[in-house]
Amino acid sequence: MPDIFVSHSKFDNRIADKLSKYFERAGLDYFLDFKSLRPGDKWNSRIDNSLRDSNAVWILVSENALKSDNVKHEISVAVAMRKNVIPILLDVEPEEMDFRLSEYQAIIKNRYTPKTFRNLIRIEIKRQLVRKYFRDAGLGFLGAFISSVLITLTVPTNSSKD
Repeated sequence: MPDIFVSHSKFDNRIADKLSKYFERAGLDYFLDFKSLRPGDKWNSRIDNSLRDSNAVWILVSENALKSDNVKHEISVAVAMRKNVIPILLDVEPEEMDFRLSEYQAIIKNRYTPKTFRNLIRIEIKRQLVRKYFRDAGLGFLGAFISSVLITLTVPTNSSKD
């Protein structure tokens, strides 16, 4: 079961691949189509099953992603299944996001320096690790609550560029 499902346009493979390296270093399992699909896989069912089984869905929101029927489908499924959704806005502004993502706090790449953006990604990965730890320990909702409180204490509050 993947900890994280990465939804993205094929035109954003480079940044998706960079994210996957962070996940690997942290010990998180992830589903990323171009790394996870194998010859002979029925990709629609494999993608849908991985999306359903994941604990979180990271959506790389770009102009290309907003045009992708596959990304739109993945957004619909993630929202309908009440997944932990993390929108990462690459080259769009919040008002350009798919309306179904408007209730989720996004990480907006162009509002931060590259270093701060990487740090925000690392913080979110730590949050996923804490949630995974508490979930694996069988603490469920209590674990999710505690992890949110612990991580909130480490999140920077200034959204302007350094």
